[in-house]
Order: sequence, then structure tokens, then C-alpha cells
Amino acid sequence: MKLLYCPECLDMKKLRMQELRRCACGKAWGYYLDDDLTAEIGGTAVLLAIENDKLREAVQHRPARGRGAVLQTRVLPKSYETLRYRDSPRYPAGSASHAERPYTLTSQTATHAKRIWDYLASFSSPARSDVIVLCCSYDLRICDYACGLLRSGLAPKLVFTGKSGNWTQHLWDRPEAQMFRDRALANGVEASQLLTEEEASNIGENIAFTRKLIPDARTVTFVTKPNTILRVKLTAPLQWPDINAHVACPEFRFPEDVSNVIGVFGVIHEMVGDIQRIVTYPEKGFQVAHEIPEDILESWQHLLKQGFDRHMLA
Repeated sequence: MKLLYCPECLDMKKLRMQELRRCACGKAWGYYLDDDLTAEIGGTAVLLAIENDKLREAVQHRPARGRGAVLQTRVLPKSYETLRYRDSPRYPAGSASHAERPYTLTSQTATHAKRIWDYLASFSSPARSDVIVLCCSYDLRICDYACGLLRSGLAPKLVFTGKSGNWTQHLWDRPEAQMFRDRALANGVEASQLLTEEEASNIGENIAFTRKLIPDARTVTFVTKPNTILRVKLTAPLQWPDINAHVACPEFRFPEDVSNVIGVFGVIHEMVGDIQRIVTYPEKGFQVAHEIPEDILESWQHLLKQGFDRHMLA
């Protein structure tokens, strides 16, 4: 979560997507772009960042008395990968493509989103393999899980595949695979156990390009985010039909454990788009057919009606 801070009036505002927000004195302003990640600010604005999971943890451990729980806040540097400066805002005050239909995590919305999350994540089944293939994303925590599988002896090698995608094209200035490899090395994994594929920009390419990299593999466990493993499972038979494919993900809970890179609403948008792709991709030849349960489709329709459509295909 990013907060706009004005050193002149000491006011703070939470940034919103494509909605211009100003401090009390009006000298600091900012907003998120439509990726709900990159911030543009101007005037006297200074950007503060609070990790969502740390905030939830502090709230959960809120003391009954005393001075309260300590919550760490980062003051972002002037040069930062998801921060841009402008002389004037691109959106007028009060405007926002989504501000007219604000997102609210009501209990009903949370219930429908959790139902979809739990369903998409339910296909995890890691197995002894020739190699672990991690389809990279914005969530570096998946690397920690994959490193754990590697250390457990599930496979002798770990491949990172990914250049950039919808969520990471503005996040890092290097391919996803390189970022994940660095994380694995920091986790103590030997460089000799790691391979990278740095050109893929979607799940089909993740699998097809990795197949070219390690064509002799016969049993593969693909690792990715909980809400993405079903799409990987449905794509593998078409892109790499001569392997025994498994998929795996960490046991993250919704909404407690979602990535703070795109947040709860970003994940809901992503899941709604994932369901659409599971429905439509078989006729395009991108995935094998899969019958989605009626209650999952009902939850999908509910979230669509609430405006969670930013990850939908045109």
C-alpha cells in the first residue's frame, strides 16, 4: 500500500487508481496508473510504502493497552521502479475510470473471491520429477516454495521461466526469471541447480520455451501462484504433450496471504480473467477443455457485475 505524504501540511492520503488525490494544502498530489501498481506524483509529494501483510499482522496483534504495535513504513527513494514524477496530473480532480464504481471488499465479494481462489488452488499435486519449472510472476514468494521443494529432493534442477507479463512489465527492469534466480541464490540454492528461460511472456510460452531448454525431461512439476496452477495444468498437454506433468503451489489463504504487489483487488481482477481464459481458450487451441463447476461460474459472474474486469480479454 502506498501513501501520499506532504511535508508542508503533514497530511497523508491513500493513493487510488486513476483518481487524483491531494493533501490538505493542495501542494502534493498523486494517483495509481491503471495497472494499480505504478504511482505518479507531483508537487511536494513524498511516497510512503507499507507492506500489506505487515499491516495485517500488526492489526491482528493489536495490544489491549500500552503504546501499540510497531508498524514499519518505508519512505520510497526519488528513483524507484514503480514511481514516476509529473509536472501536472494527467487526471482532473475527482476523475477516475474506476472511481465511479469503487471496489469494496464486502463479505459477499470476499466469499465469492475466496471460492474461486480455493477452487483454482485445489489442483496442486507435486511429485518426484526430473525438474521443477517455476512459471514466474510478480510474486517472488513462490520462489521460496520452489526452493523448499528442491531442498526436499523433489527434483535435482529448478528452471525459472519468464520475461515479463501484464503485471510485471512496469515492476522490474530485468526479466522475471533473473529476479527469481537471484531470490533462489539468496535462499542458499546452488547456482548449478538453476536454469533460466528469459523470453516467455505467457503460460503457453513458459511451457513451450522450457521444453526447448530441457527436451529430455519426462516428469515435470510446474510451480506457480495458487490462482494460476489450473491454467498451467490445462496448457501443459498442448505445449508439452510427451511428459508426465504435475502442478504445485504454496498453501496461501485468501485474502490473508495474497501478494501485496497487486493487492486483494488486483488478485480478484486476475482470477476473473483466469476463469474467462479457462472458458474461452480451448476453442482457440491454447488449453484443453475443462468443466468449471456451476458455483464457481456463479461467483465469477458476481465479481464481474461488481466491476472486476481489468484482466478480461476484449
